[in-house]
Amino acid sequence: MDAAFRTSASGRSTPRALPPGGSHWASLSRREPALRREAYDALLTMWMDALERIPVQQWPRKPAASEGFEAASHSPRTLTGLSLDAAQHQGRFADAWYTVIPLFREQGVNPALLARMKAWGKTMWPSGNWQSL
Repeated sequence: MDAAFRTSASGRSTPRALPPGGSHWASLSRREPALRREAYDALLTMWMDALERIPVQQWPRKPAASEGFEAASHSPRTLTGLSLDAAQHQGRFADAWYTVIPLFREQGVNPALLARMKAWGKTMWPSGNWQSL
């Protein structure tokens, strides 16, 4: 059986949760790049639909919230020398968001979806250089 699936007690085969950077994604990229793009588009579309339903004012911001997004005045920049996971653990959500947009472009994500991501980022952190992405 493919390592991407596990068998439940009932005998049904169910997909395992696979991280986007995992070896299965890399394998999928080599064998089926169009399918990988479709998967990214589908997941990111759902994610953006959810993000866009929440008014900007409802997102918790630092320093008012002990945990939350950077202040609207923060100017996001591309992460260097730091993984996306590490940046998020450090509370650098804006920088992580800013960094993933070009990475998703490289993967062939739909340009209209990338435009939505940039627009949401610009709404959250207006001083970022979003047009450069």
